Amino acid sequence: MANKVITLTKTKQLLGISDNDQDTEIARYIPIIDAKIKLITNNRYNVQVLGDTTEDSKTVKLKSILNNTLGQLDFFANPRWFDVCNLGINNSWCIEDLEEYLDTGMLITGGSIPADVYIDQVFYNGFSVAQGDDNFAIPTITLSTAATETAGGVQLFLGFNIGLQTTVAKGIAWLIDQENETISDSGLLSRSIGPTRKSWSVSQSVIDGKYGMPNWFVKSFPVYMSGH
Repeated sequence: MANKVITLTKTKQLLGISDNDQDTEIARYIPIIDAKIKLITNNRYNVQVLGDTTEDSKTVKLKSILNNTLGQLDFFANPRWFDVCNLGINNSWCIEDLEEYLDTGMLITGGSIPADVYIDQVFYNGFSVAQGDDNFAIPTITLSTAATETAGGVQLFLGFNIGLQTTVAKGIAWLIDQENETISDSGLLSRSIGPTRKSWSVSQSVIDGKYGMPNWFVKSFPVYMSGH
């Protein structure tokens, strides 16, 4: 399954923490911050896709899960016909739109994919893309780290974007600070954890009443209309 939006190791790395003194506190807040972000963005970060991987190669050809499971199933006979259009199926009724779910920097997990790997590039227009001596059907992605084995139709999950993980780490630090001191509705104007210190304006630090996080945190994330 897809991982949390951030790990303990990544949080410490982004906050510049080298010791283990705050590991327990950080680990306690990771599932909380994970749930808050999924509520704020209306995104579960676990869209399932299928990929064809090659050992020691960073190139992966993707296809929607419905393309594989429905096959030639009659479009109108599918009780969840709306999912066919939402995730894409290459038939006369719908257009494959899997590329709409793919972003550079998106974490990707599953068989044949090492830990902490993200999408480095997305190829989605045209009919195919040439990588070395091979041609791959669209959509095709390249990974930050090569796959560990050759396999077809591997179950993969699309996760959180690493471009926003710095904000996530700062949000965890803010929650730890909140635990250790009383914070008024006007919010926390500065905080430090490890060697890192950050200050915000009064308007940025006001606590959002819906999510219990400061405005600078809530406003940092995109909101998805369909809850990917």
